[in-house]
Amino acid sequence: MICDNPPPPLDNMPQSATTSKIVVTRLLILSLFLMTMPWANVSANKDSDPYIEIVVTPQQEYYDVVDNESAQRLVRFEIDAYDTEVESSYQIKIALYEEYVANGPSDKIISATYNNINVSITLEDLSFEWINGTQYSIIAELFERQSGEDDFQLINSVSYDFSVGKSPVAEPDPTLVNVEITCDEGWQITQNETRLVQGDQTFVLGCTVQNNNAVRVVPVYVLTQHQDAGIEFEINIENPLIMGNGSTTNFTLEPRDWNLSMIIPNGSVLVQINISADGWQSNNTSIEINYSIIQEILEPPLVPVMILGCTNIMAINFNPNATDNDGSCIFPEPEPEPTPPDCPVCNFTYQIPSQVSIDTPATFSADATLTDGWDYYGGATISWDIDGIVVNGDEIEHTFTSVPTGGTTNVTICVLFNSGPENCQEEIISVNVSLAGYISHSSQLEPLTDEAIGAIHFAVEVWGGLAPYSYEWQFDDGTKSTNQSILHEFSEAGMKNVSLVVQDARGDSINLSAQVDIINESKGDDSANIDENQEMPIGPESFGVVVTGGGALLLSTLMYSNGKKKREQILKKGQLLAMKSSSSMENSIWDDSIK
Repeated sequence: MICDNPPPPLDNMPQSATTSKIVVTRLLILSLFLMTMPWANVSANKDSDPYIEIVVTPQQEYYDVVDNESAQRLVRFEIDAYDTEVESSYQIKIALYEEYVANGPSDKIISATYNNINVSITLEDLSFEWINGTQYSIIAELFERQSGEDDFQLINSVSYDFSVGKSPVAEPDPTLVNVEITCDEGWQITQNETRLVQGDQTFVLGCTVQNNNAVRVVPVYVLTQHQDAGIEFEINIENPLIMGNGSTTNFTLEPRDWNLSMIIPNGSVLVQINISADGWQSNNTSIEINYSIIQEILEPPLVPVMILGCTNIMAINFNPNATDNDGSCIFPEPEPEPTPPDCPVCNFTYQIPSQVSIDTPATFSADATLTDGWDYYGGATISWDIDGIVVNGDEIEHTFTSVPTGGTTNVTICVLFNSGPENCQEEIISVNVSLAGYISHSSQLEPLTDEAIGAIHFAVEVWGGLAPYSYEWQFDDGTKSTNQSILHEFSEAGMKNVSLVVQDARGDSINLSAQVDIINESKGDDSANIDENQEMPIGPESFGVVVTGGGALLLSTLMYSNGKKKREQILKKGQLLAMKSSSSMENSIWDDSIK
């Protein structure tokens, strides 16, 4: 069965009284419709667990559906639950995310909950303005409420990722342009007694490579020389990569492993540079470098005078005038190795709140700089494991999205030293629902003073957040109160507004409001004399329960056609439904399950 129009987010509903009544009526009708949907896919195999599947037609990576409703109707998602139990109740929740792979669940666009286990939707049903070049994800979750349980539990989920736009057309890879190689001219190698040391700059040839491509290239250098040259060369490369758009790098050539007894002819060295880059066709450039050998044999130098002594500068008896080491060096005793600390995290401090609320950011901080292991092991990294999410940092902020089983969860904090051990410990914190509540009030009462025409008793029910709570009532006549409940007298008839700000011990606050219709019974209002079981004229009575927090809204409208006892029963039931809705952190429609 298809739910063509998922309900909009409740926090976007209009605030006017007329529009609110229309929206509430539609939600109640949709709730009754979902409750009457048939169940299917019930399994008699008790050994298999219920699960959910998505079948996409057609299944592909890209959908060209922007401004094309016909194409949107052709993309269909069949979501079915299998192996369900006849004794249990089930819900399927479907949510659409934008860039879920990159940004995670923070970019949810729309979601809806269904009280059946067969759902069929199309891209057109999602009623969303699609954006080309954007990745989307549809996630379906299966919730189960077993017999005798009050709440639905998530038991299985499945997702499907796709992109909106045309499939990219593969283009042929462009070919890299050859690099340009320039070297010093007239490379001469002078062979004499004083210049036979490897690395002497007299022998080195400098070359420059220029990359005129628009991308960075990876060069590979290949040397080729004649086998009978009597000399070998080595190449020294400045940078392993060459940036694009005319960037350059250098390399040098120098001879190695030769001596005065060798007869070395003139010759040449061939240098080939092969270049490559991702998405480009490779290429290569070759250059032949000629060199000439000059024989310059000088008279042998005079034998220097030998001065024996300690030539090691690190020794206590170092002799700067000595030319030859005589083995007499004396070295200082080495510094003893430092002893590892017995308790590297003894002075570790951290701040973890003992109680947090869902949808409210909580701050976790720690300091390991004063521990004995900080200097010994060269610093440390602090990591946090909260709800299976590991985050590094001395101070982090985490927001819980749901109340864990039992109302508590573990927070693991670890100190990993840069070159040493890791120490971890756990703390148990309480997680409760967000601050929420509702205003309730009595029917119109007799005033206590002559100036007033009627009185109403107001009270507030609050849960979640962090107790204790503070209250600030505000009435149209400027009266204020900080009590949890208050009896307020009205001196004029008509619709009156009542507002209330509730703040918890953590500083979080919610705004609640109510509206009552004050009747001047002294002017002959016949409704004041109607018996409590007598039916009243049809029409809405300004008496209700409004619940905020967790994104849920429940409005129970009482009618004059109900007697006083009947209205009290409806009010009590509305309060129970309101308390039930406070445990849900998603937009939900609650069925009429409380009898």
